[in-house]
Parts: sequence; C-alpha cells; structure tokens
Amino acid sequence: MSVLTFVTIGDVGNAADTTGYGDVSYAYDISKYEITEGQISAYNADPINSTRQITTDNRGTNKPATSITWNECARYANWLNIKEGIQPAYYFTTSGVNDAIALWSSGEAWQLDGENLFRHKDAKYFIPNENEWYKAAFYKSGSTSAGYWLYATGSDTAPTAVASGTAAGTAVYTGQTGPADVTQAGGLNPYGAMGQGGNAFEWNETAFDGNNDSVGESRTTRGGYWIGGSDGLRTSGRFSFSPGLEGGGIGFRVASVVPPAPPSGNTSPVLNFADNIKIGTSQVQSVYSGSTLIWPTSAANLWTFNDSPGAQIAGLNIIFTGSTDINWGDGTILPLDSGGNIDHTY
Repeated sequence: MSVLTFVTIGDVGNAADTTGYGDVSYAYDISKYEITEGQISAYNADPINSTRQITTDNRGTNKPATSITWNECARYANWLNIKEGIQPAYYFTTSGVNDAIALWSSGEAWQLDGENLFRHKDAKYFIPNENEWYKAAFYKSGSTSAGYWLYATGSDTAPTAVASGTAAGTAVYTGQTGPADVTQAGGLNPYGAMGQGGNAFEWNETAFDGNNDSVGESRTTRGGYWIGGSDGLRTSGRFSFSPGLEGGGIGFRVASVVPPAPPSGNTSPVLNFADNIKIGTSQVQSVYSGSTLIWPTSAANLWTFNDSPGAQIAGLNIIFTGSTDINWGDGTILPLDSGGNIDHTY
C-alpha cells in the first residue's frame, strides 16, 4: 500500500472533551490508515532522501511502520510537502535522519488554535497534533448529542480484541502476536479512520507538556497497541517518549490541510535547503551566493525570497542537472541553466 488515503474531519469549532483535548477550530484531513512500511519504502526510494533513510521493523509492506522515531516521522511529512512543491512542515538544520528539528519563528509558525513553533503555517502535510488526533479518534461525529466516545470505535464499551479484521467494534490489542495490516486493523471510527485504537501506538506532533516550544522535549503517543490492554485505547491513554526513540510498538499517521492561498502581488518561492530542493524535476546539488557555498554546508537553511516589491536577488548561483525554468511566483517564469547566476527584481 503506497497511496495515502484521507478522511475529512469536520464539525468545525467543537468543544474540548472533559480531558481537555479534542477541540479544533478548522476542518482537516487525517490519513485513514497508519503509515505503512511500503510508504516508508517509497520515501527511501526517492533520491533526495538517499542520505536520510528511514528503517522500520520489516514485518511487511502493509504493516504499520514501527520503530520509527518522531524525528523520522517529521522527515516523512516534509517529503510529502516537498513532492508537491509545498513548504515543509518541520525545520531541520542538519541532515541526519534522526536529528532534532529547530523551532520556527512566530511569523513562520502555525497559529491556528494557538502558536505551534514545531509546524510551519504554510505546510499541507504534518504529524497530527494531539487535539487533531484526539478529535479524529473520539469525537461523536454527526451526533445530535455532541461529545466524545471513550474508544475510537464510536463506543463507550471496550472493543472486541481481534488479531485482524474490519468488523465494527473490534480492535487489534490484548496479547496479539503482532500488528495487523493497516487495512485490517479493526472497526472504523465515526469519521472513517481505522486503527486509532490498537494495532500500533501513534506519535502525535504535540509535546507532552502541550507547549511545542522546546525541540528536545518528549512527545505524546496515543492509541494503544497489539499487545497492550484496553486502557491504552481509551481517551485517557496518553504516554510520553523522547522524539529520538525507536519504539517497536509506535507508528504514526499524517494529517493535512489545504494551505492558505498566497497573497496577491509579491508571492515568491521558499527554498528549504535542509530538506534539499528541486527546480522543476531537477535535483539541486549545491547553491552559491557569489563565490560562497551556502548549501549544503551553510547553517542558514531557510531562504525566503519575499522582500518588498522592488527587492533584488543578485548573484545566486544554483548547480543542478540539466536546465529548467524557475517560477518566481510573481508571474515571471525564466529559463535557468545549471551554474547560471540568478538575478531577479520583483
């Protein structure tokens, strides 16, 4: 299974549960299934990820990708954005696959429902934060009586434990020998997502203290797993792990929003050199400003060309393979040869 399938989480502006979690003021999508080993293999097969390969437990293509760190989940989410030419969600200043992120500035950070310095405001794909994950799992979608279920099967009764299957009211937990294929991970929740209870724990984007303002702090996991009991599946089942931990029972899923429309007029590209860049389909190999190599060795990993109208970029030299056009986002599309200086005025 390599194609991502999403379900939409509506009911905009719902209240939080009595636990304090679950309120989200906007619509978003969440992946119907946990991310699989096959989907991580697709990430690894892309040449831009050749120096930051993600390893998993190698149980099978359609098994949930486990023994994957939070940092690696962030790399995968960034890749989803990069493939579509969209701003990556997470700010990596170094190239190691399990390296920690850096914080975005307030002006760059996600602000919906509170400032989140982990996630960029223009990202489309990301690890769901705790409220997004919790709402998708437990909220009484479409119910005339607003509130939350205790379990992610749309019930206050613990699900029936199974090794695999899709029957309503079932989940993969309580002493199973391993996780099921993600498409056989129990009954759907009210929004149509599978496996948010049991099969594998799932990383949330959110730090355990609720404040995404320190990159080294522990992250939240939720959902329970194939060995554990029903307590891990409940709304109260909340756990904390280091973002660099490779937990054999921890996987993840991704969430998505439609990025906001760019402002009219001066809308120029953002190049995140820490995640590698492409111009068209051409992989960039290095970037110079004058005679100074600024990537891949520079610590200045984010270059945003969005100064006021009339600003000029001069002498930026990008080395890649072949030739292509560069779209400046202001209505200008210019041919670019590898090694040719970029000089452009908005």
